[in-house]
Amino acid sequence: MRRVTRRAMAVAGIVLAAGALQLTTTTSAQAADADSPYKCRTFLKSRGYTVGPKVSRACQEIITHGSDPVGWAVGLQTCMVSLKNIGVRPADAADACSW
Repeated sequence: MRRVTRRAMAVAGIVLAAGALQLTTTTSAQAADADSPYKCRTFLKSRGYTVGPKVSRACQEIITHGSDPVGWAVGLQTCMVSLKNIGVRPADAADACSW
């Protein structure tokens, strides 16, 4: 009986570890990468916007707030609002910040 219990606990531990690994991987995939500000600026430039210091600061907001899901969401929202405030169309701001 003890041997069966130990094996069951070992299997449960492996399943739990695999589940935690999947959650960690999913969170990282959602987070912005270090290239996001560059991609944001490049996208806006391709749409005909002048990419100066204000656009660069707005695009930098994507990664400023951290890579966890909450920080990513705050950075995304801050980036979009900042770009809209300097005259970028809302749809273009959303696309640029989503990188």
